[in-house]
Amino acid sequence: MTPETQPTSRWVALRFLAGFAAISILGIASLLIEPIDTGLIQPFSHVLAAASALVINLFGGDALANGVVLNLVKAGGGVEIANGCNAIEASILLAAAILAFPARIGHRLIGAALGILMLQVVNLLRIISLLYLNRYAPAWFDFFHLYLWDALIMLDGLLIFLVWHRWQDGPHRIAAA
Repeated sequence: MTPETQPTSRWVALRFLAGFAAISILGIASLLIEPIDTGLIQPFSHVLAAASALVINLFGGDALANGVVLNLVKAGGGVEIANGCNAIEASILLAAAILAFPARIGHRLIGAALGILMLQVVNLLRIISLLYLNRYAPAWFDFFHLYLWDALIMLDGLLIFLVWHRWQDGPHRIAAA
């Protein structure tokens, strides 16, 4: 490709932003569709509750998941994994950023899949910490739930995107050197 036929960086940035906006809007809007909510999102939240209970029990705790509710059996206390608490929105935004970025399609698909997985692992830790905060430090629960963890989940999504960008761009820089 000659310099005259290469896309300008402005065009690449605009295409990225348009793709990111389109994928984000479609992804977030799809959450409002009843069959998607009941067929995908609700079951996913059930899996998050069960996975949280499993992790707690593996480390010697005594937790039980009942649908989207996670409880500490002996100590008492519980949390509900409602829509918005399952990191689906953050996962959609992360996937939109990676999928809209100008890179090889294989790199984008791997990045989106692994990025969402990493984000969900962090969210699992979030859910478990909120369960224990609700039981043992309820005065701090709202601050962690509404402010700190929300910001950290979004920041984690951004950091995952930046790490992916460096990874996917690495072979190109080496080949160009």
